[in-house]
Amino acid sequence: EAADIFPSNQTSVKITAARKVGKGPLNYAVISNSDTVYIAIYGSKDDNWLYNFAATPLPSAVFDNVETHPGWTALTVENWNLFQQALNRHGAANKRVVLTVHSQGGAVAGHLAFLLAKHKVLSRHKRHRLITFGAPRYALPAFRERLEAYRQANVPGLQAFALEIEEDV
Repeated sequence: EAADIFPSNQTSVKITAARKVGKGPLNYAVISNSDTVYIAIYGSKDDNWLYNFAATPLPSAVFDNVETHPGWTALTVENWNLFQQALNRHGAANKRVVLTVHSQGGAVAGHLAFLLAKHKVLSRHKRHRLITFGAPRYALPAFRERLEAYRQANVPGLQAFALEIEEDV
């Protein structure tokens, strides 16, 4: 219920929920008010857990030819247009964006954050957050270095936080 998330003085709340969309498929929700867009991406599900096993890193042109996890890269790239459409519907270009994700959703969100920073989708004047919990280690050093370069150049207000769950590690 949106009223449980936003203060009572918020008059306009948009909610987009997508179940089994795109290739993969992914489950996610986008919720926004006048100044913040929240994105939640569901973790592995019975019908997409095989993406976790495509684990031999390969260079990806989309990610500047750094080696990435092919499964999570595929989920991100295959659904990039859906994410962009949802962000546009919610007016994300002028709002703070918070991605909060679990498990495989964290890996996809890390790749999504790379593309958001690379393509200057997020406002450089807002404090954006990527919060993962129980997410696998999805980024090799070259990926992290490239993401950091885009973050510094294009979205200096983006910060990432990773919470590990002992049972998931």
